[in-house]
Amino acid sequence: PYFPDITARWREQLTREFALDARTLATLEQLTIASACIHFKHADFEGFFEMLNYFGTRLSKLQLDTRILRRALEIYENLMHPYVSSLFGDRETEALAALEMVSSFSFVIISGAYFDTRTLESSSLLKILDVELGDQPLESMLQQVLEILTSSFGANVGAILLHEPEADLLRVEAAVGLGEGLRGEFSMQMGKGFAGHVFSTGEPDMIIDANKDPRVIHPRLRETAKALWGMPLRHDGRPIGVMLI
Repeated sequence: PYFPDITARWREQLTREFALDARTLATLEQLTIASACIHFKHADFEGFFEMLNYFGTRLSKLQLDTRILRRALEIYENLMHPYVSSLFGDRETEALAALEMVSSFSFVIISGAYFDTRTLESSSLLKILDVELGDQPLESMLQQVLEILTSSFGANVGAILLHEPEADLLRVEAAVGLGEGLRGEFSMQMGKGFAGHVFSTGEPDMIIDANKDPRVIHPRLRETAKALWGMPLRHDGRPIGVMLI
């Protein structure tokens, strides 16, 4: 019952110290003891570990300094101390030790996921640069880049579609997990499907359930993908295609 008050004070103090944006603050909030207790209440330790790893990866994408993460956990822990004293009485020392252990353990797991993501990103970038510097046809280069990215993201499917101005179509030029016959053969009209939507808007987008979203029009993609990320590809500020993972 005390968590809403603690969290509100935690948000105020963290905002004063670091002036974090709303998205980063919301991500950090998922890593507090309050969120951990939801998993502990149901003995869902596997879910707790998955949560720490997921948000560690997300904080890496947000480029948050891990020292801020450490401070965020420390502030929440300190704000809980008065409540621990009133709740546990003679066992206050044990409770505070357990609280500190959970915070420290969380920091280690999150930091591990954070730096693993950074390492993977650097490794993927170097591999892509090696492909770009190679002397090979465009189709082969696109295929290799897509394979690197799907492997880096742990994705089971992916596709790169390029715009053909003469026919005003998006044609698949590279594919992973969708069958060999798709490359160079499958195309769609502009504005159709998820890829057409991303190309037309020029903005990245995401589909949570590819099996149910009507924008996923290719049957193989609908059957294979659980979720989809769509990213417009640009050259000199002009859209030239779409990448799906």
